[in-house]
This record gives sequence, structure tokens and C-alpha cells, in this order.
Amino acid sequence: MEREIKSLRDWLTEVDVKVDKLITDGCAHRGNDLAKLDRVEKAATAVQSEAQGIRQSVYELSLNFERHKADMIGSSGVTDGKISGIKIWVLINALLLAVGILGYIVSHFVIPAIRN
Repeated sequence: MEREIKSLRDWLTEVDVKVDKLITDGCAHRGNDLAKLDRVEKAATAVQSEAQGIRQSVYELSLNFERHKADMIGSSGVTDGKISGIKIWVLINALLLAVGILGYIVSHFVIPAIRN
């Protein structure tokens, strides 16, 4: 057990020596690396929030499109009824016009021709 404790102490001493050497040899760039990592992390967070906003906008746009499509289908049914009503009205007016023209021809040409 004592041998393992001595081995661990030696290992820790070596690690301390290596850390001291790194600090003296210029490990100051580590602070810059941490600042870079922080900036990258903030940029990634900003990109994530922007992507979330875009995703939300696309979702709302799809909901609006579905609502618009449902409105168009509903109004198409109403419009079809109106178009059918207009077609019937035009047919009735055309029939009345044809009866009127036929009556005029009969009254002005056929009846006088039969009388003579």
C-alpha cells in the first residue's frame, strides 16, 4: 500500500512539474483559446435561436397556408353554387328571349300570312 501511495505522489510531482513548465513556457494562449471557445459558443447559440425563429416562421406560414387553403375550398363551394345560380338565370332569360322572338315572328309574319 505504501508503495502505491509513493507511486501516486511521484506521479503527482511529475504532473506538477509538467504544469509549471507549460505555464513558464507560455501557456498564456489558453486564455485566448477559452475566449475563442466562448465566442464560438455564443455564435452557436445565436445560430440556434435564429434557426428556431426560422422554424417557427415556417410553421406559422404553413398554418396560414392550410387556413387559406381551407378558406379557398369553402369559398369554392359557395362560388360553385353562385355559378350554378347564374347559369340557371342565364338559361331562363335565354328561354324567355327565345319565346319572345318566336312570339314576335308568329304575330308579325305567320298570322298575317295565314290571314291573306
